[in-house]
Amino acid sequence: MPIEQPRAALLDYQIVERNLRRSLECYALATGRGEIRRMPGVLIASANTSTPVFNSAALTGPPVTDPVELDRRLMIAKVFFEARGLAWCFWLCQELLEPAVRARARAVFERRRLYLASECPGMLAEGVPPLGRPLPPLECRRVAGARERRDFSLITAASFRLPPEATREIYEPERIWESGFVAWVGYLEGRAVGTVATVSVEDAIGLYSVATLPEFRGRGIGEALVRHAVEQARAETGLERVVLQSSREGEPLYRRLGFRPVSRFAIFLSD
Repeated sequence: MPIEQPRAALLDYQIVERNLRRSLECYALATGRGEIRRMPGVLIASANTSTPVFNSAALTGPPVTDPVELDRRLMIAKVFFEARGLAWCFWLCQELLEPAVRARARAVFERRRLYLASECPGMLAEGVPPLGRPLPPLECRRVAGARERRDFSLITAASFRLPPEATREIYEPERIWESGFVAWVGYLEGRAVGTVATVSVEDAIGLYSVATLPEFRGRGIGEALVRHAVEQARAETGLERVVLQSSREGEPLYRRLGFRPVSRFAIFLSD
């Protein structure tokens, strides 16, 4: 009988980017007409929607060693989306590029008419430290019923500057909530003011959709939601590590909670 070999330990950046890929697959399942394709060297996770952030592609291993190979993987995704007439985005984990390729990656994308929209760090924490300051008395409700789905959709639209009809298409049906995407809405004195979501895979709890309505920012609502979501996910899965991709505005909070940068993502949008 063959002896099962132990699985090689993942590098920190691999834990982050694998969790991200799983979250992209959750979005692809949301509309009921999406597609997930695991192609050589690239994942395609398309919700088949008019909003490009929900039609995604991302690199998979092995790392890219030359620009020609990067272009080949990019073209797999480009052909897929253009055949369907969809605007789309590519999440590029830069640690999956050898240094010489990393320096030329943007030119490869622009030659194929995909343009840099934003960059963000992928961050990892071994756990969330004990509470060090008073936080607002939020009521955190798990997204399940129609009201919580609607509130999650509206806050996401307002916080990430997305069209409300686009977020309704993703978050108000039940499909995404049956895919492993677990979310919470925070209520302050009965008003929905913030959101957070988790996607847990074998290596870590991933944090997504951390948002607070603009008029309620600076009160600790984001921290309260993050702590609640991580605690609940840890109780359900036994996982301790937590990963995320941070906005510039959110990075000070995450550093305070023990997160450190372990990777760098560039997000490219089709024209």
